[in-house]
Amino acid sequence: MSLPLTEKTLELNVVANMLEDVRTRFSSRAYAYGYSLTHESTTGLDSSLQLPSGARFLSLQFKRPYRTRGPDYVFQFNNNTQRNQHNLVWQASVRYSPPISVFYALPCFQDMAEVLVASPDFRNNTMFLDPFWVMPINDMKVHRFHVNPTTLTTTVHSSGHGKSIPLLSWKEVIDEFGREALGTLAEVAVSKLRSSSPKEENLRIYLGERKTRVQLRALVIPP
Repeated sequence: MSLPLTEKTLELNVVANMLEDVRTRFSSRAYAYGYSLTHESTTGLDSSLQLPSGARFLSLQFKRPYRTRGPDYVFQFNNNTQRNQHNLVWQASVRYSPPISVFYALPCFQDMAEVLVASPDFRNNTMFLDPFWVMPINDMKVHRFHVNPTTLTTTVHSSGHGKSIPLLSWKEVIDEFGREALGTLAEVAVSKLRSSSPKEENLRIYLGERKTRVQLRALVIPP
């Protein structure tokens, strides 16, 4: 009997590998935190790796590929009930630079056979996308990432996109995490929103039945 490959299966295995690295490099007391379904529906996030005393947070939205197309693994996003998941993740990424860093985690495994081949190390086959590079999407539709693990790029199929966007490897993510450099671009983005044209300054993203701004710090950090 062949076991189905679920998003949670990938998340558990990849997070275990990542946590091992974080503990080795930064603190043996680092731990993983899985968000509740209610918390996920508010922030768009699945889980996070955290250093003790709230020093650093690496928060993630995991996806699993639903098919392959040539060398690409194809992921869906914005596929929650409200069709607003990407905007929640994007807003968390833009508004909160260190100590909180936010990424899409994209494990490139199509089936359990590929998982078996890679086991026990799933880090090299997992790519990371900074949501900042994908602007807010307000059409309330499901869209796709086409991920090429060889070139470390993704093509985002959504309104106003279609261009190639760089991905990060786990090594790049953990190196930046250690330098506390993640979020620099987010800081620049927030600065631009505050200081540029009125149209940019009043940017709104669709999070439900109405366009709104929300404060996410208390939501991203588990209560």
